[in-house]
Amino acid sequence: MRYRLLWALIVLLTLIQVLVLPLLTIDAPWYDEVITYQRIGGPPFELSRNIVDVVARTAQFWSPLYFILLSIWGNLAGNSLFALRYWSLLVGLLAAVWVYRLAADLSSRRIGLITAFLLSTSSFFLHYNHDMRAYTLYILLGMIVVWTYWQVMYKDRKQFIWWLHLSLVLLFYTHFVAMVMVAGVFIYHGIQYWRHPTGRGRQLIRHWRRLFILFVPGLVLAAKASAAEGANPRGLDFFEIWPTLFHDFGNGMGWLLLGLVIYGIYIGRKQPGVQYLIILSGLYLALAVGVNFIVDYLFHMRHILLLLPILLLLVSLAVADHWQRAKPVAAIVVLLWAGVGVSATAGWTTWGTEHIRLYLPVQPFDAAQDFIRACVRDGDTVIFHMTNEYTEADVYPTLVYYVAQNPVRFEQIRTFTSAEASRLPTKQVQSEIPYPQLAQEFVDGSPRVWLLMPPERANDPIVAEFGQALAAINYSAPQQDSHSSSDLVALVYTQPTAAGCTAS
Repeated sequence: MRYRLLWALIVLLTLIQVLVLPLLTIDAPWYDEVITYQRIGGPPFELSRNIVDVVARTAQFWSPLYFILLSIWGNLAGNSLFALRYWSLLVGLLAAVWVYRLAADLSSRRIGLITAFLLSTSSFFLHYNHDMRAYTLYILLGMIVVWTYWQVMYKDRKQFIWWLHLSLVLLFYTHFVAMVMVAGVFIYHGIQYWRHPTGRGRQLIRHWRRLFILFVPGLVLAAKASAAEGANPRGLDFFEIWPTLFHDFGNGMGWLLLGLVIYGIYIGRKQPGVQYLIILSGLYLALAVGVNFIVDYLFHMRHILLLLPILLLLVSLAVADHWQRAKPVAAIVVLLWAGVGVSATAGWTTWGTEHIRLYLPVQPFDAAQDFIRACVRDGDTVIFHMTNEYTEADVYPTLVYYVAQNPVRFEQIRTFTSAEASRLPTKQVQSEIPYPQLAQEFVDGSPRVWLLMPPERANDPIVAEFGQALAAINYSAPQQDSHSSSDLVALVYTQPTAAGCTAS
């Protein structure tokens, strides 16, 4: 039996690798990932990698643990996009194993395997296995907290007490909303101790009183970040949270997830482990929704990602019960779930990925990088029209990542600031100055102005508007450069005395 479980886990972990590995370099780094590069001091920023400096750059905006670990990993494995994203995948594999361990200990090994399989084919989970952010670490540490507390309080395993304390502190400094799970554990423990006082419960309370000093810096940082970000509310409102939660966590099949979760609660309501999870996850969700009213810039489904494996455990109870009563029904449910999750992860469908996928194909950015090195000279200006259905602010940091390594002045076609501002991954603020004047002031004096864009953007009205602005200050009509590729159109506007590209 143990060998079969081992092989089943190996197959599940291999499945995650097969699904996620091709994604690690298929898309360009998006806004948050470029911010990650800046926080850890990676390219193109090349800042200090000293842990103190990493914390100083990070703590005013976000919880620092992930960035510290990723900076260390980057020093060991390299700073390529593949290497840094692979860290998320490795941690995600550990998270999948721990979810199996948790579900097996709280219910049964069969439930553990089903839960791990459902998680391994969840498009939401798989997406964050290739994202250079803290979310797989969030799941791993959250599940360790839930598991170690169960071992200490319900299995009376004294050896796990200090692992529980360590995991609580680490989780606390992994994600701001993780503080809600830590608070949920404290509240849950207080309720249970009030109902059934025990020596172990009293011991934990004494320990946590002493540990509280370790949480104070995190609370201060969270308060400062909330004050800074609170001016830009962008979270979901109360009535958007619930359908979005089940849609995103349910591989786009919210109705199926909701029905199975309700049935799973009914099936497992008398199991102590399931009761524990239901109460703890309910406290976590209630606290998170409450926090949303205060700092609603935080609320995205990825911020409450710890709910996903718990919901899938409840689904597993329902599936296992159907397996005993009607195997074809259970098999159809599992295959449907896995089919949709794998298809969405592979890019064959977008079902269930509307809120998680910011996909920027890497080819035009690579082509632009090569083109600049070949053709752009000192004094030239490069303008990008890389925006597709995404906003300028979403795409802009990706340009910083690819282009800031070159000594060239660059900007996006809709927004002009300054060469200095172009080196920073910040959101661009629309100026009140008329667009033609902005364009003219930005490029004036450049012998050549290059406009680089994917082919599908070439006929956009903004391109003609930009050309008219340059024509008014005596730049020539645009000519398409022969170095353009299928991934990139390059138009060059020249002053009468300027020479063309002479690269081979």
